Amino acid sequence: PAEDAIDGEDSSFWLSTGLYPQEIMVELGTPGVVSSIRVASTNVKRIRVEGCSEGIPANFTMLVDQELEDTHGRLQLRELPCRCLRVLPAAGEADSIGGSGSPLSAASSLPRRHMPAATMRYVRFVILSGWLDF
Repeated sequence: PAEDAIDGEDSSFWLSTGLYPQEIMVELGTPGVVSSIRVASTNVKRIRVEGCSEGIPANFTMLVDQELEDTHGRLQLRELPCRCLRVLPAAGEADSIGGSGSPLSAASSLPRRHMPAATMRYVRFVILSGWLDF
């Protein structure tokens, strides 16, 4: 059952069949800051985790994009730190959410202030590729 994907038990699982990419979207009971994601998987090669702070899950920000090591079918346990920061604008700029790949990069010459990660209402897990095909 789908709830096995988020029950916190390494011994239970959610199994999907089909082609990549595959997605699981979770609505958090209460919006909150997502600072890391714990992933327990098998045969996942690359995963992306995205978050949305809006009331409707439409505009997602990448929190982490990670390639996992090949464990040859054994359980992959990883804690993935999320890199989504709220970027407060420098004087005269509009506010924005930034993360890895954002147009607001560290290379910008404008001074920026970083606050804790933005509050998310939805989290989407996208399995982009696996070590084995179905």
